[in-house]
Parts: sequence; C-alpha cells; structure tokens
Amino acid sequence: MIPLPLKQLHSLHLELPYGSRVPVLCLEQWQEENEARFIQHITVPSLVTLRIDHSDYGGDDPSDSFSQHLIALNTRSSSSLSTLELIRVRLMCTKDILSVLVVLPTLKHLKLNDCNLNTKLLMHGLFLCDSEGQKPIISKLESLHLVDFEVIPKGCENCIVDMVESRTVVNGDSRAYFSTLTLAYRHHRITETMITRLNDLLLHLNLKAKD
Repeated sequence: MIPLPLKQLHSLHLELPYGSRVPVLCLEQWQEENEARFIQHITVPSLVTLRIDHSDYGGDDPSDSFSQHLIALNTRSSSSLSTLELIRVRLMCTKDILSVLVVLPTLKHLKLNDCNLNTKLLMHGLFLCDSEGQKPIISKLESLHLVDFEVIPKGCENCIVDMVESRTVVNGDSRAYFSTLTLAYRHHRITETMITRLNDLLLHLNLKAKD
C-alpha cells in the first residue's frame, strides 16, 4: 500500500472484495480538516459500520458542515449502515446528529460516548411515535449505548424513560426494540423516580413476555 497525501486525493472508491463480511470504516484521531476532506472523497456502498473516535483529538468546536459531509457520504454510497459509533465527536451538536440519523433508516446499533449532547433534544428526537403523519427516525434501533457527563438541561430525566417506553410499549402492546440499552451519566445521579419508572417498565415487559 502506497500512502497518498490528502491534497492529491480527488476520488476514492472503497469496496471490499465479493464475499467479505461486515465492511467497517474507522476514523480515529483525525484532525477535522483532513477527516472532512477524506469523507468527501470516498464512496463506500458496502459500509455496515461507521466508527468515528475523537477521544484523543480534543476538538470541541462545532462544525457547520461535518454532519452534511456524513449525510452526503450516505447518499453517495447508498449503503445499508447498521452500526454508528461516535466517540467524543463534538463537531456536531445534537440537532446535527439527529439530522444524520434521519437518513439512516437501516441503523440498528447506535453508540454515543462523551459527545456532550442535549439530553432532552436527543430523547425527543429518538422518541418512537406511531401517530399518523409522524415518521420516527431509526425505527429499527435495537441497541443504544449512551454515555455522557450529565443530563442537559438539569431536571429532564423523565424524557429518558419516556423515550425508552416509547420504543417498548406501543398501544399497550410490548415491542422489545432494545436488545441492549446502556445509559450512563458520570456527573449526574439517577433519581429514584427514574429508577422506579424503569423498573415498572421492565416488569410490564416481563409480564407480557409470559402471556
């Protein structure tokens, strides 16, 4: 393999050989400018997993265009992405991340780790609603891994349980969309009310499973 300077990169088509399993693209510790330029010049039709890790990068300034680059990549590739992992990716605000999720209807696994997100806005965006005329985003989501520093804004903990409930109980019938659910906030203690609601929800699901 011969390294190619990004300034010489005009177009790159990434496709694994026929029969390859689970194509994965990992972008780790890239500077914003280089990472954005790379994303703009690739086409990955077989992409199943996209992982972006900025844990050692440290860039906290939002970018107005990064989410658009990811949306364009998805449109250009027409791939069936099933897993998206964003680790300390703070180039996108919560609205930007939701705009990316809207164009990923095949997504089943979502990991958001230390992205400093607005909890209330994120939960509202992930809320699964069956009301006529309202189409939920990533309705096929099976696992959610959300780890952050604190709930933003403070006092909106109930919106987390509301989102989980919306994806497990619809019109009184249990629908176990989540096979794996991880919710952790390092600087925020989960309230007793929130724990009680989650326990009641799990009890409801267990009872339904026995019917």
